[in-house]
This record gives sequence, C-alpha cells and structure tokens, in this order.
Amino acid sequence: MHLSKSISVLFLIIFLGCNQQSQQYDATTIEVSSPVDIGDVPLGIAHRFTISIVNTGQNPMQIGDVMVPCTCTVPTWEKAAIDPNENTEISIEFTPGDLGFFQEEIMVTGNFESTYVKLTGNVLLQNY
Repeated sequence: MHLSKSISVLFLIIFLGCNQQSQQYDATTIEVSSPVDIGDVPLGIAHRFTISIVNTGQNPMQIGDVMVPCTCTVPTWEKAAIDPNENTEISIEFTPGDLGFFQEEIMVTGNFESTYVKLTGNVLLQNY
C-alpha cells in the first residue's frame, strides 16, 4: 500500500511539472531577421550563427518549435517566455554536406503566426 501511494505522488509531480512546461500564452506578434546570408562556408565544418527575434506584441512570446530542412542544421532556442518588446535568439549550427549555393527555409512556430526564415550561403572546399 505504501508503494502504491508513493507511485501516485510521483505521477502527480511529473504530471504537474510537464503541465507547467507547456503553458499556453495568448497570441502575440514578432519581428524576425530574415533573410540570413551566412556567406561562404567550408564543406563539412560546423558554422554557427543566430537568428534574432523581437516580441512586438502585447503578450509573452514562446517559441514552440524550430523546424529545419535537414539534419545538417541544428537549432537551439530559449524555452522560457519572452516578454513584450524583448528579444531572443535562435542559435543555429550548420554543417554542410554538399558543395555550392544553397537556399533553405527554417520555420519558427509558437504563439504567433508561423514564420519562415530564409537561409542562404555558398559551400566551398575547405581550402578556399
């Protein structure tokens, strides 16, 4: 009986913790730096850059997801809500696997209209 009570308490703590992390906010508006031209990058070597986002609305902003077109692009972003008139950045690590000019779109979703950020650049051999 004691084990059953402990499991119930543990389940309640996990449920409440997960529920807090998925807090919903009223819709807001954002401004995003786009397009992003990262210029010439060497083939196969990680290149890091950021995308700036400003909460231009009246409500807190929360990024829900950053969808990228391939596994060569890895985003990280602040999970906490961003207050009105404040800004945040999405950090991107891009490791190109193909030579030549590229143009991709990164989709940012949250409690705002989904936004597409155009990413362009040129992948060259390492000894350019």
